[in-house]
Formats: sequence, C-alpha cells, structure tokens
Amino acid sequence: TTREILQQLGRLGLASDVQAQLRELLQTADLVKFAKAQPPAEFHPRVLQQVRELIEQTKPAPPAPEETNES
Repeated sequence: TTREILQQLGRLGLASDVQAQLRELLQTADLVKFAKAQPPAEFHPRVLQQVRELIEQTKPAPPAPEETNES
C-alpha cells in the first residue's frame, strides 16, 4: 500500500522533499485507481516529468574511477 511504501522510504533516509513528492504521486495514483478519479489531460505529462526528476534525484552516484599507478 501507499502507506507501507512511504514507511519503507522513510527508513531509507530519503530527503524529506523527495518523500513528499513520492507521497503526492502515490496518493494521486490511489485516487485514480481506487476512487476512479479522472485526471485532466495535462496531468499525464506533468506526472511523467515528476517521475523522471525523482529518478534523477535518487539514482546512485556513479562509482569513482579507480586510480592506476602506471609508472
């Protein structure tokens, strides 16, 4: 459920703004799924952009390049 997902995310130590964005997205998805809400047409591209931004904000940093001693 949304509540369980948010609890787990809180344990991961995600930034509060990221948690708030995820909460908003999940709650909106719940409205569409369970209450059969009909989001306006402009909702879809906006949510897609929000999801992309969340992915960028939360993806792991690339590993640091290994130093080589070529002497």
